[in-house]
Amino acid sequence: MPDFSEKPTDELITHAKTYLTDLWAGAHEDWKKLDSYLLRTYQVWDSIVESESIHRPEYRPAKPASIVKNAIAQMMAHSPVVKRTKVGASQNAQEDADNVETGLAAILSNSAVKTSVHPYTMAGRYLIHYSYAVMRGPLITSRSDYDHQATSNPIEIEVPNPRTVLMDPLEKDPQYVVREASLPAIRLHELSKEKKRTRNNAILFDMAPYANDPWAEVPYLEWFTNRWHSIRVLSTKDSKGDRRGQEGLLFSEINASGFVEWTQSFGGFGIMPSSIDKFDPRYLARGILWDAMDSLKLHAQSGNAKQQALLDAIFAPMIGEDDNEEMQRKLSENPDYLQVDDPNSLRPLPTNSVPRWGFGVSDEQAQDIQEATISPSLGGVREPGVVTVGQQDTLDSRSRAQFNLPLLQLEQMVSVIAQRVNMQVDKLETLKGSIGANGRVLKKSWLHGDYNASVGFEPANPALDLQQRQSDREDYSMGLLDKESYWERNGELNATQMWRRLAEEQVRTSDEMWKLELQEAANELGVGDEFSKAQEAAEEQIVSPPRTGEAMSSEMMQPLSSDIVKNPQAPRAL
Repeated sequence: MPDFSEKPTDELITHAKTYLTDLWAGAHEDWKKLDSYLLRTYQVWDSIVESESIHRPEYRPAKPASIVKNAIAQMMAHSPVVKRTKVGASQNAQEDADNVETGLAAILSNSAVKTSVHPYTMAGRYLIHYSYAVMRGPLITSRSDYDHQATSNPIEIEVPNPRTVLMDPLEKDPQYVVREASLPAIRLHELSKEKKRTRNNAILFDMAPYANDPWAEVPYLEWFTNRWHSIRVLSTKDSKGDRRGQEGLLFSEINASGFVEWTQSFGGFGIMPSSIDKFDPRYLARGILWDAMDSLKLHAQSGNAKQQALLDAIFAPMIGEDDNEEMQRKLSENPDYLQVDDPNSLRPLPTNSVPRWGFGVSDEQAQDIQEATISPSLGGVREPGVVTVGQQDTLDSRSRAQFNLPLLQLEQMVSVIAQRVNMQVDKLETLKGSIGANGRVLKKSWLHGDYNASVGFEPANPALDLQQRQSDREDYSMGLLDKESYWERNGELNATQMWRRLAEEQVRTSDEMWKLELQEAANELGVGDEFSKAQEAAEEQIVSPPRTGEAMSSEMMQPLSSDIVKNPQAPRAL
């Protein structure tokens, strides 16, 4: 086992790349098949020779893309919800935990929209489509124009295609990572020039081979360990196929974060077969479409066949009654060929009849696809026999259960990044103990050296949410649920802030505050003294002189007057 604390060598990175490429080769090959269905590029008629399929339609239904889209829509929401366990038993412990929750949630939400691709949604798509996803973060903005403020957010999160990132598939927190990427030659030159100013070991990227093509994409390998970050540039090929450009390490630098800023998860759709002697990630990294690929192709073929039959029946070529063999031959070569002496003798060319059962084949295939992937109810289609909201919600809940594991894995990955954000705020001097976003702040003083945080993505379901709210209100009214738990279940996680808002509301609506508001308004009108005297006089008239105990007892003992009519509808006090 190599010592990853040691400065990486060119040989180490090359060997790691070769080993991981071989390990993931099967999975990457399977992903190409899955991509062909998602992108609708698969071959519909692959069991016949090209000459036989020349006139066959090549329509590919959008069902694969619809399955993945509906699955991710049901699996998650876009906004993360952060929960944190309080640290210590001090009076402010819960308040600090609440502040971390709101500040960290704002930072994670803001980091997601800073990039052109929403990372959480994209990670969810990869978990559904490939049953595997990788995530990089937190990345600390290193732009020279970044000006730190207590309310600014330097955190970025990245979710590239997992095919470009190689790591040990059995490690949730990997020891080393190799990433395949590329940059224009001019960008690599500028990057190496910047690194060379601060690092003696950096090599300046040679632009000479790219003098006539400075924007040519140059591939490179990026190496990550807890201690090191390196870039190894790869040579390219010119228009003649000859190799050009340098190859080898450009630079190696100390990893300031102190951890490998990557995490990975499998979606849970696959399983390792017992017939395999050694671990192969391809069997775990097979997404939601894998088991349905044959049915998806048959469904496409059936749709094409029905479409062709319909076209042949409606737009059948016209022929004459005296057609000879030469005419038939020309028609077979060109269906639009027509040559007759008498136009009145034209008639449609007879077409093959399709049996009634042939039009039901695609329905059977659609049912098979549904059973292998996702219920159509999750795509907004009402199932036969479902007539109430409760029935639909019950059905949806059962169908949605298959996405519990990929959702859990996504939440775990984002939770790892959230904990790392806490660690960076606590340790990195450049952050000065405070970052923020959207008016919320995350402070080092609230962490107390503890980085615990868990992140959730709760899918929205209006009907179920309403039902849950009603149930929570009943539990609270019966004393089975405390106020803070009620708030938490209904989306208000900062209990300290909620208590403060309630206290402020109580103060604002009190009689004393109303009197102060009236007095202030009177002062602004120039009648403050007069208003004060009027208030004092009114209070004196309202307050009655105290009565003696004897007088009060006498009154209480007096019988009710006979002319007092009781109201039979008057409510009784509980």
